[in-house]
Amino acid sequence: MSAKDKVHVNLVVVGHVDAGKSTTTGHIIYKCGGISKRQIEKFEKESAELGKGAFKYAWVMDKLKAERDRGITIDIALWKFQTDKYYFTIIDAPGHKDFIKNMITGTSQADVAILVIDGSNYEAGISEDGSTREHALLTHTLGGEVQRDQD
Repeated sequence: MSAKDKVHVNLVVVGHVDAGKSTTTGHIIYKCGGISKRQIEKFEKESAELGKGAFKYAWVMDKLKAERDRGITIDIALWKFQTDKYYFTIIDAPGHKDFIKNMITGTSQADVAILVIDGSNYEAGISEDGSTREHALLTHTLGGEVQRDQD
């Protein structure tokens, strides 16, 4: 089945800065066969050389030098891949409050959103200075319906 015969889904990944959005997104893409093991190994080597070995999956999405140097997403990044039934465009949105306009741009294009919450640093995301609530509200305002998965 070709991409044009499949259901197209724009999926945005949003959440507080440093919640693990790009890492989670890159890992999902890898697990779904959207990027090769060889490419992940290349990212692992390059990130380790810069003392950022844990960023190998984030680098699937974070391609700008400034993003890799700072360890944060600045602009939206797109990645396309297919499953048996769907043709996905994953949109990795920045979490930092300085780049909220870019987050809104990515979210406005989405059919589905994943809100990533860092369980080990939950308080930072929901604090007055955090952006978890803001991301949830903006995603909902831009047309998303909230569905909770307890698993």
